[in-house]
Amino acid sequence: TIPTVSDPKVVLFCNPLGQKGMSSWGSASAAIAQLWGPGTILICWDYRGFFESDDPKRPRTVDVRNHAEDGAVVLEEVVGDKPATLLVGHSMGVQVGLEFTLLYPEKVGA
Repeated sequence: TIPTVSDPKVVLFCNPLGQKGMSSWGSASAAIAQLWGPGTILICWDYRGFFESDDPKRPRTVDVRNHAEDGAVVLEEVVGDKPATLLVGHSMGVQVGLEFTLLYPEKVGA
């Protein structure tokens, strides 16, 4: 189904280590947007201490769990209480996505 603007699909991308933003999700994000239409919301964030993200105040807070927690904050800032329709991860992003799903099952649709 093609989402309407009032009920958009939300895709949360969990990056592999060393990837900045949406830089290597081009073909995947294009295919998803084409399938679900222009109302689709694509979300990605830079992990703690990487690229456009702030350096952590405590280096020990740079781990998979904290990355997943940060993803929940970003998701809520972008779409409020709406869960991600789809969660996509690659390499380390798979582990971040699994941790996200374990911590926040109510925030993941698929």
